[in-house]
Formats: sequence, structure tokens, C-alpha cells
Amino acid sequence: MTHFHYPEVVQKELERITHTGGEKIVSDEGSTYIILGLGERRTGGYAIEVVDITEQAGPVNSFILVKAKEIKPAPDAFVTQAFTYPTLVYRIPYTTLPIRIEWVRFK
Repeated sequence: MTHFHYPEVVQKELERITHTGGEKIVSDEGSTYIILGLGERRTGGYAIEVVDITEQAGPVNSFILVKAKEIKPAPDAFVTQAFTYPTLVYRIPYTTLPIRIEWVRFK
């Protein structure tokens, strides 16, 4: 499995969530990485998309809100007939703010 040129800490976390799915935030080399995984899907055609990322200023604590969605294949799409494990690594400038992931659905 190729994970491009991610720092080792990112590669390790990506390998951990690839099959089970999940969310993980890690920082390294001046960047913060948001790692998202859907877990096992029975066909190809699935993906993850970050649709919005904003800094939210609260009355006490600020945080970064990441809105992500699962892309599903169209019902009539021709897709790979094999198990797939959609993942996404999203890099932002280094931050110490908490990061919250919100999964959204669009019609």
C-alpha cells in the first residue's frame, strides 16, 4: 500500500484506520494531518471529500471544524467488484486548536 510521502506518524495512523475506519488527528513537520477512513466497502466508487474547514471561535474555546462527506457510487454506476477501503489524508498548517469532524450528508 503506497501512502505517498507522508511522515511516518501519519503512515502508521493511516494503516491503523484503513480497514476499521475512523478519524485521527496527528501533527508533524509543521503540519497537522486529518486522517479519515470509511472502513470496508463492498465495491469501488466510494471516496471521502472535505467540503468545508473553518475555525470556530467559541466564548471559551476555539476549535477547527472539518465537514466531510462520504461519496457513494451512483446506483447504476459500473464499479470495481472488490472490497475497498476509502481513506483521506487532509493536511493543514500546524495548529494546537482542537479539531472536530462533522460528517455531513448532501442530497
